[in-house]
This record gives sequence, C-alpha cells and structure tokens, in this order.
Amino acid sequence: MHSSEQPARCPIAELGRYLKWRPRKDGSGRALWVVPARKRPSGWLPTILVFDGVRSDKSDAKIEEVTRRLNDRLDQELEVADPSFFISAP
Repeated sequence: MHSSEQPARCPIAELGRYLKWRPRKDGSGRALWVVPARKRPSGWLPTILVFDGVRSDKSDAKIEEVTRRLNDRLDQELEVADPSFFISAP
C-alpha cells in the first residue's frame, strides 16, 4: 500500500440500516440516512445527513452511533403507531 492510499473501510451498509453513502471524486462523501416512505413515520424528513467528509475509524464510529440512535427512535415510533409491526407470525 502506498503512503497516500487509505486502508479499506467496511461497507457503509454495515454501519446502519437505511444508510447510504454518496461518494465524491475527491474521496470524501456524505452518509445519508434514508428511510423508505412506506416505513417513515409522518413528519419525518425523507433524508437525514449523518456525516459529510472523509471516512475514518473515528467518523465510522460516529456514523454508527448516530444511525443506532435514529434506528432506535424509528423503531419506537413505529411500535407506538402499530404494535403489530413487531409481532411475528408463528
């Protein structure tokens, strides 16, 4: 590996559900949290910016933490709106 090359990062999808990475030509990018309309509670934004910049171990940890909180909040709101959403059929 040359000194200018960065180590391979884990796929962005492994950092959180509904997370999308939009790369730029300069190697930076944006991490966006995008929940499909059919699963998004009323009043939620269609896209939430989670991170903007060059990925690193530190930024991946932050992305993972933010998406965990967003997913927890989403799950709570969906459960309140429709408790059967989380009940699996036998």
